[in-house]
Amino acid sequence: MIKPKIFTPHDRSVILLNNKITCSRKGWVDVLLTDLLKNGIYDDARVITGHKGLVREVQTVNIMDCPDIIRFLRPNELLLTNGFFMKQQPDMFIHLIRDMQRLHCSGLAIKTKRFELPIPDEILWEADQNEFPIIEISDVRLSLGEILQRSTSVILNNKSDELQYALSIHKSSPR
Repeated sequence: MIKPKIFTPHDRSVILLNNKITCSRKGWVDVLLTDLLKNGIYDDARVITGHKGLVREVQTVNIMDCPDIIRFLRPNELLLTNGFFMKQQPDMFIHLIRDMQRLHCSGLAIKTKRFELPIPDEILWEADQNEFPIIEISDVRLSLGEILQRSTSVILNNKSDELQYALSIHKSSPR
C-alpha cells in the first residue's frame, strides 16, 4: 500500500530570518481529517454525520475508555472509542460531543457495534449542525490501538515531510 502524500510544498510559507527557518503558520496545513480518512487505515470507516467538518485539522489522536476523557483532550485531536461508557451512561454522549466541539477537537471515531451502542438522533443532528464529524469504525479490522498507532504515523510522516521541505528551502537559499 502506498501512503498518500498529504504534504504539498505550495501550501507552505517558509521565511528565512537571520539564516534561521521560520514558518509562517498561515498556510501551513496539518493533516486534515478528510486526508486521514483517505488513508488505508480507514478504508472500511463511514462518516455518519458532520461531513462539512472533515476539513478540520488532526494534530493528534487519542483513545477514550472513561467518561472523564475530556480533561485530557486537546484542540485538533481525533478521539477513538468503543463507546462502552456511553452505553452505561447515555446522557454522557451528548456532553462529550458538546465538550469536544467546544475544545475544537477534530472528530469522534467510534466502534458502535462492539457494545451495540445506538447513536441517538439528537446527537447526530447536533453534531451535523456543528459540523462535528462522527465516524463509524466498527468495520475497520484494526484494534483501536492499531488505528491510533497508524494514524499517528501518518501525522508524524507529514510533519517529517514539512521539516524536510523547510530544510531543502534553507539549503537552496543564497547565504
